[in-house]
Amino acid sequence: MTPRPPLDFFIIGAEKAGTTALWHMLGQLSSVFMPPVKELHYFVAEEFHEQGPAYLEPFYAGYQGEALVGGADVHMLFLPYAAQRLVDHSPGVRAVAVLRDPVERAWSAFWFAKALGLEDLDSFEEALEAETLRPWGEAEHRRARSYLSRGHYHAQLTRWGEVLGPQHVHVLLSEDLARDPKQTVRDLLTWLGESPPETVPVPRFSNESGVPRWGRIQRLAHREVRVKGLVRRVTTPALRLRVRQHLVGPLSRWNMRARPNPPMPPGVRARLNEHFRPHNERLAALLGRDLAHWST
Repeated sequence: MTPRPPLDFFIIGAEKAGTTALWHMLGQLSSVFMPPVKELHYFVAEEFHEQGPAYLEPFYAGYQGEALVGGADVHMLFLPYAAQRLVDHSPGVRAVAVLRDPVERAWSAFWFAKALGLEDLDSFEEALEAETLRPWGEAEHRRARSYLSRGHYHAQLTRWGEVLGPQHVHVLLSEDLARDPKQTVRDLLTWLGESPPETVPVPRFSNESGVPRWGRIQRLAHREVRVKGLVRRVTTPALRLRVRQHLVGPLSRWNMRARPNPPMPPGVRARLNEHFRPHNERLAALLGRDLAHWST
């Protein structure tokens, strides 16, 4: 096995913004090594981080000397301690953020959490009201059900810029990735210092919404902490990776029936537009981009 260098870049989020599509596209390039599963959890979950860098080795066992080594975890952008952990592991690493209209992102995240059995409340409005009242505990527990605060991109990017240096944080908009994925990836590779190939493959992939056929299966895969804890105590990281790749992931995908999210009630959309407006204005100034279309 070729010795693996430190990470060159990391896709840090945001959740439900197109990070899976970007991870798939980069993983198709011969000059880029991406782990075989997307969410590494090492930098965001205490139980994994305390195992040290050895936890990551199974994810990078397939490295064969590619020019760029990356990773991804959609919770990184949001959690306040993740940036320092990433830099401590790989000094000089660069971060790639994919941002989506926070109103649409919140709506999509709610239905995604419902599908995984992570959200108990029946309505989006109830979940919004409960967000600041829930007993979160450790910060990592906020990885789900943070519909409003995850959309405060300006504060999150500012924090990452302070830790990595703003020149080491690259921001993509989900609409750019959807409109011209090939050029978006070429621009990203150029920013990373790698000559982009003439052709950039766009995999046939859709991270579409859905509902589970059997909710118990999704809860076992994503929510049953006691079951997960038992499995982690009696298995090795390499074995858990194979189970995640070949059993849990395929089973979870099979258990989902595709179904578009219902339309957002107009009153809820207007309320969220007002909530996010000042955050979006600060973000637009930071990026030097017009984001007025996010509020229409």
